[in-house]
Amino acid sequence: MLLILLFFFGCNTSPPDDGGITVYVAGYYDTGLSYTAAAYWTDDGTTITRVDLDVPTLKDSQATDIFITDSGSIYISGYYINASDIQVAVYWKDGVQSGDLSNPMTNSAQASGITVDSGGTVYVSGYYWNLSEYNASVYWTDDGSISETVLGSGINARATDIILDGSSVYVSGKTVNNYAAYWLDNSSGLAELDTTITSTAQGIFHDGTNVFIAGRYQSGTAAYWQTDSSTRTDLVSPGGHAYGIWVDDGSVYVTGDYFVSLTYGNRRATWWLDDSSPQAELVGEDSNYATSAYDITVDGSDIYVSGTQTTATVTEAIYWKNGAVVPLESGTESRANAIYLAQ
Repeated sequence: MLLILLFFFGCNTSPPDDGGITVYVAGYYDTGLSYTAAAYWTDDGTTITRVDLDVPTLKDSQATDIFITDSGSIYISGYYINASDIQVAVYWKDGVQSGDLSNPMTNSAQASGITVDSGGTVYVSGYYWNLSEYNASVYWTDDGSISETVLGSGINARATDIILDGSSVYVSGKTVNNYAAYWLDNSSGLAELDTTITSTAQGIFHDGTNVFIAGRYQSGTAAYWQTDSSTRTDLVSPGGHAYGIWVDDGSVYVTGDYFVSLTYGNRRATWWLDDSSPQAELVGEDSNYATSAYDITVDGSDIYVSGTQTTATVTEAIYWKNGAVVPLESGTESRANAIYLAQ
């Protein structure tokens, strides 16, 4: 899952002074050699550094989520394309690939979220697909040996994010019925969030008491669900997509983007608070171009968001802090999928 998420808005291109906090962002960039490379960036307030992740082929790879333990170990989920052009779900620890999670003899797969328990067991959400449609939602565990738990099988099934609460495993995603859902521990723990309209769950958060899930409806409405009240909160925005969610002291923060007519493009990154209209437009260095947001985290009064800005030539990875944009890979096609904070 995305344990600490970040948002930024504005046009300041200097790294912010985060008072001892280092920002970690997972994603990918275009190498210029006909393939993309999974990577993460660090920003300690002085220097932005990119770390390329270990992959066995010179083919596309991507990092999708990031988690950092109290001891400082960095875990990242994602995928790479192998020599047979099969997409393989993997995770990395401290930049080194920790073995294939999926079976490349079955179907292509992608790891979508990651978290680690206090004993060092790694949990990774993901899905299989046959290059034209999703066909299985799963999560993997690695406690020294890798095992796979199938949550659902069939067209549309996929798992998008994962989080722990004690020994309980919560996974967000979509069912074969085309409904947003989450699972508790295994397939029998399925809870479809709405069975009246096609929907997707993208991000999940547990505040120690309740589960919160961000997603959208096929009709173009961003929303989040809160399991203790079994209610859906629609987020005010036309054509909205909600991807990341964070809860702080009872306040619910959701990030994503929505439709807006721009000089170049038609999406604008934003974040919502509780059930309100968008709190702020997250613009890039040139507000005439489109932006997108994928993850969010809150540290006191500071709001961090990861995403992309479009320029005249490329779409590039950035993050925002309180509205100020920080480019991570200027001038290079790239994307910032997940964000995490660490001291």
